[in-house]
Amino acid sequence: VLIVLGGALLEKDIIGTNSYWRAIYASIVWREGGFRHVIVSGGGQNGETIAEPMRQFLLCSGVPPQVISLETVSLNTHENAIYIKRLLGNLGLLDGTHTFVLLTSDYHIFRAVRAFRKAGLEVRPRPFPDVVKRSYCIKCRWNAFMDLVQETTKIGYYTVRGWI
Repeated sequence: VLIVLGGALLEKDIIGTNSYWRAIYASIVWREGGFRHVIVSGGGQNGETIAEPMRQFLLCSGVPPQVISLETVSLNTHENAIYIKRLLGNLGLLDGTHTFVLLTSDYHIFRAVRAFRKAGLEVRPRPFPDVVKRSYCIKCRWNAFMDLVQETTKIGYYTVRGWI
């Protein structure tokens, strides 16, 4: 089971940059084979979700519709973990015969894996080179640095809250 975490939504039905790259790498991983299910996670505000436009992207990339399930309630990584575990149970995928692979940005994987484990779901990390890739572009480095600062702050917040 490939679990893909949503990131940002630019506006209704338009995925942000980190969601875009997560969807790109999810389609690449899907084409590599070995997965029977894809869970796309990410809620939003005012009835808009991150998961739905990412699903549309995956469909356009050749992922069959019948293998994609959406989690559309979560508003953060902590909630991603809780609601995905519940969804996996509802789908009958927590029977001990499935492996769960978590795909997200390289800078996000540390916190995401720990949040899922804290929620009781063992996942294998599958980061993709997001900040690493942006570090090669001088113009992109500041935004990459700011993502790292923000993620470090979130790791501290999650630690204090007991979410990781």
